[in-house]
Amino acid sequence: MAASATDAQEETPGAAVMLNDDNDNNNVYPDPAPAPHRPLEPVWDLEETELSPEEDDLMGITIVCQQCDPNGTVRLEVTGGSTTIRLWPRASKGPRSDIISVPKDFPINSLPQSVFVEGMKIGAAGLKLTYKPAGGSMVSDKVNIHVVSLIERQGSARRVINVYNSAIRYEVDGGTNQFRYSWDLNGDGDRTTDPFEINTDTKRTVQVSYGPAESASSVLLPRDHAHHRQTYNVSVQLTGGLILYRPVRVALDNFYGTPLMGVTVAQRQTEVAAIAASLNPSFSFDNTPPGNASVLFSQANHEATDGITLVINAGNRYQYAQLVTQNALTTHNAFQPGGAGDNRRVYVVEVGKLPYSTNQTREDVASTIRHENRHVVQQIAVRDNSPANNVWRQLDDFYAVANPAQPGAGYRNFMEAEGHLTELNDTAIGWYHLYPSPVQGDLEQFRRFYTDALGTVDDPRRINVATVRQAARQLLQSFYSSLPFLEMKREGYDFYVRPPQ
Repeated sequence: MAASATDAQEETPGAAVMLNDDNDNNNVYPDPAPAPHRPLEPVWDLEETELSPEEDDLMGITIVCQQCDPNGTVRLEVTGGSTTIRLWPRASKGPRSDIISVPKDFPINSLPQSVFVEGMKIGAAGLKLTYKPAGGSMVSDKVNIHVVSLIERQGSARRVINVYNSAIRYEVDGGTNQFRYSWDLNGDGDRTTDPFEINTDTKRTVQVSYGPAESASSVLLPRDHAHHRQTYNVSVQLTGGLILYRPVRVALDNFYGTPLMGVTVAQRQTEVAAIAASLNPSFSFDNTPPGNASVLFSQANHEATDGITLVINAGNRYQYAQLVTQNALTTHNAFQPGGAGDNRRVYVVEVGKLPYSTNQTREDVASTIRHENRHVVQQIAVRDNSPANNVWRQLDDFYAVANPAQPGAGYRNFMEAEGHLTELNDTAIGWYHLYPSPVQGDLEQFRRFYTDALGTVDDPRRINVATVRQAARQLLQSFYSSLPFLEMKREGYDFYVRPPQ
């Protein structure tokens, strides 16, 4: 008797079991990792052959034999799809030696007994029980098993964050038309009355968007701050009771939060300073050098180049800069020739005009400043060598020799990857801030800089000092461990990344 099918359903439509490709135990591969894996990659549950206390995706089958000769045996065998499923004696799996090999004979006097089916790959398999009484005819019972998974796509891609008011297609991969499907497309627990769920119970695939109106093909997603990080726990229930879940994030089509109010340069200076102060930054900035606009990083140079209006050395370390067209920047001289030792300086964080011209909010500006604050921390670590021999100082020292004309260009990818990671992990901002581009696009930006930095770490010719390369590798590993979206660690999603080798 299968847990996800009645006796009458065991052959048609059969019993559905979930593909066991989640990460219930939150386990990762060690360092070093067995090929072809890398350290810190998730150990997907179907790859695990140890006791898994958190495992919840196996399907139980109870073996019984009523009115059978107590001295007889029942044989269990797989009649097809032998690599599609794996059998265990318990729901929490166990060591590899506990995997049930088939065919297997069960003494009648040991029954009833349970075996647990693990879905190893999408497809069909058959389990067959046979019993031959003394002097009688062979009798058998069969369960047809379908390993299934809920797959979502927007266009041709599986997305970490989906686009507003654009159709998402859901499909029960491995399902058949003999199953019935009961869909919950907005995660409210109702599978029957919402207009976008009516008449979907026979459909293995459905399509719906999340947008400004509710209809047979659209879920209402209001454009307001309360829904700026909207996630739907979409699910489908199959004949027999198995429920497949998929969390789906949908970005609104604009920034929503507390509006920016500054219109004049003076108003924006006051507003940016207040936002920065609310973050309680505490950094040891350096005084700008004296001189006219031709002196790099002087007050006059900042005014002419960036549109700074307040005196930096008077403590105005966070300013609106009306000539800066991007979101923000941090000015420093760590990247300049001869910028070694005590000559390294970090001066001011500047918020540019882009947040004001693209309808961003105070929350978005605060996240941008947090990004820049991360750069301040990086630069101070270089300047002060504190803690001693930290990764940023090691990288700066290495590239000052390897690329003396512009040493910081060698590790800018590391710095920007960490900056964008702060925004990926910022729960105060909406999904739109992260994706899609072109305004912020932190998912794309993080992946680009991280991937470029990964290429540097994975190629020993690009950092030919082993200690520096190892420190940089550990830095990227810390980035990978801090990713807020498990999909970014799952091959097949649009912003999938891997840890260092």
